[in-house]
Formats: sequence, C-alpha cells, structure tokens
Amino acid sequence: MCIPVSSVACERGFSLQNRIKVKSRTSLNPENLENLMKISAGPGLDSFPYNRAIKHWRTQKKRRLARLYQPSVSKDNK
Repeated sequence: MCIPVSSVACERGFSLQNRIKVKSRTSLNPENLENLMKISAGPGLDSFPYNRAIKHWRTQKKRRLARLYQPSVSKDNK
C-alpha cells in the first residue's frame, strides 16, 4: 500500500476542474471536462511541436486538404 505524502496534485486537479466547470458550463459531460482539463494542464503553446502535429495529422489518412500543405515549386525556382 502506498500513501501519498501530500494532496497537492489532487487539490490542483480540483482547482483546475472548478475553473473550467463554472455555473455557465454545468452541462459539460465528463469526457469533455476531462479533455479540457488535460488541455489546460498540458504544456504551453510555445512548447507545442506544430510541425510534428501537422505531419502526424496529414499521414493518418488520405485527406483532400493535404494537397494544400504540400510545398509548391514556383516557376522561378525551377
């Protein structure tokens, strides 16, 4: 059996939940609340790997919009 030394992580989670689920958002289902909490508790935007995320998104399946993100060769670069 393991007893936590402090309840800081638990308290931080409840605080985050209370900031997200305010009276105007009482109809949030548990799954959406959990996802919003993960986003809020995650790393900041400055450390998000945008290029890796876009590459991952593009390779998941064949997408019509993927052609728009392909680097194009202009007539000047030929």
